[in-house]
Amino acid sequence: MNKIPAKIKVLLGGMTAVAAFIIIGFFININSLSYLKASILNPTDPSAEEGGQETDKKNSSYFNQSDIDKDGLFDYEEPLYGTDPLNPDTDSDGFLDGEEITSNRNPTISGPNDELIKNLTKRVSELALSGLAEGSLKPDSPDYVKSLNLVVDEILYQSQINLSPNQISANVVPDSYETIKTYENKISPLIMSMAEKEGESILNLVDLVDDTNFFEESKLRSDNKSFQNLRSFASERVFDLTQNLSILETSPVPKMLSEQHKFIIKSFKSMALSYSHLTKADSDPIQAMMSFRNILTVFTEELPRLNKNR
Repeated sequence: MNKIPAKIKVLLGGMTAVAAFIIIGFFININSLSYLKASILNPTDPSAEEGGQETDKKNSSYFNQSDIDKDGLFDYEEPLYGTDPLNPDTDSDGFLDGEEITSNRNPTISGPNDELIKNLTKRVSELALSGLAEGSLKPDSPDYVKSLNLVVDEILYQSQINLSPNQISANVVPDSYETIKTYENKISPLIMSMAEKEGESILNLVDLVDDTNFFEESKLRSDNKSFQNLRSFASERVFDLTQNLSILETSPVPKMLSEQHKFIIKSFKSMALSYSHLTKADSDPIQAMMSFRNILTVFTEELPRLNKNR
């Protein structure tokens, strides 16, 4: 993997800062709109002057790789796969949840048709061997470009499936002065903080990926310092994001803000899945590269769409 040019890093730093600014700007705009609506709903409510308190959440300094049910999945990974953190075999099929994830099976569904995630690196090898065997991926084949595009399209499609959250939940409640005020004081600041933290994290991630060659086997060994740093960093990001996502999914959300709120949950959940895949770069380096790309895309392209739709 080629080194990432310094100019690109500077540009990326600017993009992440802009993305965070746009998200924050969106919620400042929401605050203005919701105050207006709150005054219409309940103009004399005495609680209008009450100050909000910051949402309590675990600090990443408390990060630990505990596995209470000994199923092979860290406790902070369980929400990503919808598994029971207190049950080592969520679907009661006789296999530990962690074993099923490693085997690309769905730990929440019992049965033969429970394939969860395709290993992109293995899939590329399968497609390449198949294409070479039947001739379409040989450079002198008239169908070479077409066949190559089909391989790329399938990999992009499968990667998108692998990085798409299975479930997006939100605690939607009727619009009222109280619910809007609570969202302003507790949830909006948390989302702003998550956006700012992600912008900083992406800059660190670029350097870590820069030091790790996903296609050099020696760089992806568990005893390699660069890969250890990347895996540790990505694990901490999964932990931090899942802790905050649990707050976003359970906190009351006024109906008027529910669609934007779900979009934000989906975006951060996709990034959490991406970081999770980065910890497994030794078994699927192609998915790791696609996950790195997804983190950048979600944060610098998809989340800023909130600004366009407000």
